[in-house]
Amino acid sequence: MTGKRWTRCLITFLCAVLCAASAAADVSVKVAVPTATPAPGAAKTTRVSIPPALVTAVYELGSNTPEVLTIKKRMQLLGYFTAGAELTGNYNSLMQERIRMFQKDYGLEETGLIDEAFLMALYSEKANEAATDKRVEQKVAKAVSIFKNACKTGSYNAVLKRPKDYWGQKLKVRGTLYQFVKMQDGPNVLVLQETKEKSWYILTTKAEDELGASVGDRVTVYGICHGSQSYTSIGGRKMLPCIEAQYLDR
Repeated sequence: MTGKRWTRCLITFLCAVLCAASAAADVSVKVAVPTATPAPGAAKTTRVSIPPALVTAVYELGSNTPEVLTIKKRMQLLGYFTAGAELTGNYNSLMQERIRMFQKDYGLEETGLIDEAFLMALYSEKANEAATDKRVEQKVAKAVSIFKNACKTGSYNAVLKRPKDYWGQKLKVRGTLYQFVKMQDGPNVLVLQETKEKSWYILTTKAEDELGASVGDRVTVYGICHGSQSYTSIGGRKMLPCIEAQYLDR
């Protein structure tokens, strides 16, 4: 073999080796898409990016690994574990139960096993969209919780005596829904009886069928104090402490 032919062969061999190495590097990060037709409702899994450590890990029931913890945190983000709950890397019966729930929701065979199909669905576009929705829900829930925790128990006598001092304060009051008044202009009105002698004037933008409660129900109202408001009933006209409702819980 001449020197030139030997050089060309060596160059060809080196190029082949480099191409193979490049292809292998890509495969280690991406999981191949199955050619089988997905079940109805299954997640779209076109070229899914899965953390490489999860692809190469071995999953055995009863084991405790960082890979299982990573999967649990991802599932927690999607609502399959309680938000804020402390998680471990245990691959136990509870984990299998939650995996089955996920598999059912994503149109997979309900095996409870961590396999390729499960991982692809867990990191699919559908799951990413669900994770975004859950983040929004969690932010809203946190904001609601912060507002409710900031509300102080309203004092009927104190608000009536010094309505201007309480204007704009966050208050909460619990009582019985006594009356719903639909207003033509402005917010509707709820009359809330704390006791038979003490009633509150509650402003609400909701219609009666949107309250989630009915006349006669015991509820807690969280809202912003609007001082006092004149109210006319069968017994005559009187002033009631007033709250603009933000949330109402049964």
